Amino acid sequence: MQYKLTNLSKNDGKDIYDMLQEFPADENGFINSVYGKSYEEYNEWLIRHEIMQTKKPDKEVLFFIVYAFTIPLICICLMQYIPAFSQGCVRFILYGIEGASPSIAAIITILQKYGINGTRCFILDKYKNGFNIKLCIMGFLIPVAMLTVGKLLTYVTPYHNQFIILLSLKKIIIVTWALVAEELGWRGYLQDKIEKKFGKKLTPLIIGSIWSAWHYHFFLSGTMEVPIVVFTCGCIAESYGYYIITKLGKGNIVPASLWHFSGNLFFNLYLLNPNWNNGSIISYLIVNTLYVLYIGAFIYCRKKDKKEN
Repeated sequence: MQYKLTNLSKNDGKDIYDMLQEFPADENGFINSVYGKSYEEYNEWLIRHEIMQTKKPDKEVLFFIVYAFTIPLICICLMQYIPAFSQGCVRFILYGIEGASPSIAAIITILQKYGINGTRCFILDKYKNGFNIKLCIMGFLIPVAMLTVGKLLTYVTPYHNQFIILLSLKKIIIVTWALVAEELGWRGYLQDKIEKKFGKKLTPLIIGSIWSAWHYHFFLSGTMEVPIVVFTCGCIAESYGYYIITKLGKGNIVPASLWHFSGNLFFNLYLLNPNWNNGSIISYLIVNTLYVLYIGAFIYCRKKDKKEN
């Protein structure tokens, strides 16, 4: 894979400037070496050459979290207090930025540390390297199965509504936005950082808790009304699923993105929100319980297989 380097200066990053001394570009300005490798290899190259030692990883993660949590708050304030941002397309765009703040935060953080070319390398690594179509299908179908079973189970209770509805174009756009809005931040960036510090077992728990807390802005704006404790348990359970499928894909986040999209899509299609069930949390509780049971059983089976092998 080739990347063209143009208008280079030391302002683009000492990393790029120094890298060219060891990996010179050809006469057309293309370089095949470091930028043809993965983001992690590029990161290791920078550390090996003592270029990145000025910024501590903990501080970098803190920057990411601040960006991810602050951007939505800014969007809410703009929509609520400035009339020009409170309606129409402008409001819809701000809502999109609000929802995409994890990915935006990751890009800003990587840009600060690696520059434009390093950011491009990071994005390509998370979306292209390790791409596996089987994992993508699995990522899409797992939520479909969980939510369909959950919806069917609601029919053995008094608290159920119609099985499925058609979504408006606006709702389809919002749901589809999940493909790119969050996972570059949570599973693409933060997951690797947390795992290096806290290990495999705690990483999904920490990510799930942070991910759940990040939704504060949806609660503040009134666009989300679900039981917080149940919601948090669901986020943590799904984070274990996202973690496993991302690791199986060697860090590729496309399966996790499809999981997120599929979950949001069928959650809306099946009317599982308590607001759509006369305030009853039964359907929502059933679905989240299924996720916890499924992920727990999956982790148990994986551990059992490893012991037998």
